[in-house]
Amino acid sequence: MSYRGPQPKRATLQASAMFRWAGHTATWNQWVSASAGVPAAGIGETDYYRQQLITGSFGNSINPRILQRQQAAGMIFDADILAVTREKFGPRDTVDWNGDSFRVESEPVQSKINQLWVSQLKRGQ
Repeated sequence: MSYRGPQPKRATLQASAMFRWAGHTATWNQWVSASAGVPAAGIGETDYYRQQLITGSFGNSINPRILQRQQAAGMIFDADILAVTREKFGPRDTVDWNGDSFRVESEPVQSKINQLWVSQLKRGQ
């Protein structure tokens, strides 16, 4: 059997095996809607989310970079990570992983070979 050129079926099977044995579980908080609130009564906008347990690859090993950066106040932690998942995150979604809450920082980019989504996440609300 020749392995010349991209083989989507083989890449999809390898991605499934990767998530099964090396994937991390996280809670995906998918933004559903928001109420406008009643400003006269002091009630502000309320966001509503649905939660789903997902499996993916989280971390910065895909694109190694320095985890600290220089700011006016000194060195601070650069809290950006990449997430590779089967789910497509939206712009107002959040992900709870490894005890921390991350917000979706970018539009997800689709991998054409194995139908996975790559998103940039930033720690904090």
